Amino acid sequence: MRTKANQGFTLIELVITIALIGIIAGFAIPQFGNMIERNRVVSTTNSVVGLLNFARSEAIRRNTGISVMIEEDTAWAISGNSATAFDPSDANDINNLLIRRIEDPASGTTVAAPDGSDVAVGFRSNGMLDGTNDLEVAVCSGDVDGRLIEITRGGKINTTVYNGCP
Repeated sequence: MRTKANQGFTLIELVITIALIGIIAGFAIPQFGNMIERNRVVSTTNSVVGLLNFARSEAIRRNTGISVMIEEDTAWAISGNSATAFDPSDANDINNLLIRRIEDPASGTTVAAPDGSDVAVGFRSNGMLDGTNDLEVAVCSGDVDGRLIEITRGGKINTTVYNGCP
């Protein structure tokens, strides 16, 4: 008795397999793009929160005011209070005032106040905010939910999901 040897796939099996791969890819590819955008938002949020925590701890350590400036989606920590004029293109300011700067966010990712304006966060030598109001920073990218960074007057930093992105 002879048994027939397995000779591979039939054409129908191959077509069905390719169709299933196409259907799965049709669902997965758009979700992959959203995942990348969400990762950009989380990564940028972590960078900004890290800079804020660093500035607060430096204000306490140095026993002096430290400010975090967020302009045009770039953030940096400088020595001095938030009224200090800082020009990021001036070598003298960079050498004398700049403490730390975060990387520019990925293209299409914005970092600003919820209304789109620049943000100046000043920490006093005791780690509390310079002003009398809590501050907020929104991180947005693409069509995904953003993150809202809230800084309380006591210097505590919280992040929440933010649905107000443009």
